[in-house]
Amino acid sequence: MKARRPILVTFVGLVLAACAGGDEAIVVPSFSSLFDKECHEGDDQRFAEVDWVQARVVPISIRQDEYDPMIIGLRQNSPYIFRLENRDDYAHAFMARKFFRSVFTARVTKGDQVFQEACIEGVRIEAMQTVEIQLVAARDGRYEFTDSTLPVFSPLSNPGGISGIISIEKPRQRMPSPVKRAPEEPSQPVAPGTLPPVEPSPAEPVEPSPFDAVEPSPFDAVEPSPF
Repeated sequence: MKARRPILVTFVGLVLAACAGGDEAIVVPSFSSLFDKECHEGDDQRFAEVDWVQARVVPISIRQDEYDPMIIGLRQNSPYIFRLENRDDYAHAFMARKFFRSVFTARVTKGDQVFQEACIEGVRIEAMQTVEIQLVAARDGRYEFTDSTLPVFSPLSNPGGISGIISIEKPRQRMPSPVKRAPEEPSQPVAPGTLPPVEPSPAEPVEPSPFDAVEPSPFDAVEPSPF
């Protein structure tokens, strides 16, 4: 019975959030974080050092229940802004429980509205609306995200299966070259007028060619004509 309590609390909490409707249901909070410590709490100092203007924007479009792109690649310890645009005429829920437990979520925004919730499981995007998520990728790995169009958004309310994959890769490290180069000696500046004069190279003797001597042709001597 104790094992079912986290699921029951999560389900009841999401039902209340969905019934509230409007802006209160944009963020799907992680009620199960009350029972474990897997969620990464927000670090104000970490976010203070992030320049969100320079952060990479990841546009994600939802159309006819499909996400584009379906595969998203991130780099560990880098900031990102997920821009989810719902192009359908009904609401969607972007659910990624394990992914949101592997990142630092700074805030979720919808227009001028800002929601600061460190532990979430997903976000709700109304029809023809756009929601942005500012986050920092903290833990490398591959994470699945799902979609739900049901009134109640929870990890159990996705009848369509996996909608895509988010991959967080470790930072690239440059491997040292196995070939060691000898250090180059610094060149010494040469003062003007200290270089030795350049002597002209001696001309090479030209051997006479056998074709240079022209023998007289018998046709060169013209006899006087009797006419």
